[in-house]
Amino acid sequence: MGMKVRAEEQTNVGRIDLVLELEKIIYIFEFKIDQRVKQALQQIETKKYKEKYITLKKEIGAVGVAFNSKTRNISDWKAVVYLASGRKKAALQYRKKR
Repeated sequence: MGMKVRAEEQTNVGRIDLVLELEKIIYIFEFKIDQRVKQALQQIETKKYKEKYITLKKEIGAVGVAFNSKTRNISDWKAVVYLASGRKKAALQYRKKR
């Protein structure tokens, strides 16, 4: 399928929870339990996880996923896609109705 999956990918300032690399895009996932999805995306930004992949000239998707420990399910997720140039392309979000 041409897909590379790496868990706990090491960077110089931390570990990315999951990296999914496809032919034209790389997804960087950060997972949080009983926290807001905003915190997951902030971690991707503040720890500059995208920088590791900029030289590959692929689009990069930053995906924050929040889990609820009581329901043991995804409560919220948000993805921000960046062009290979680093400019923001689009944002998608899901929030479970409470």
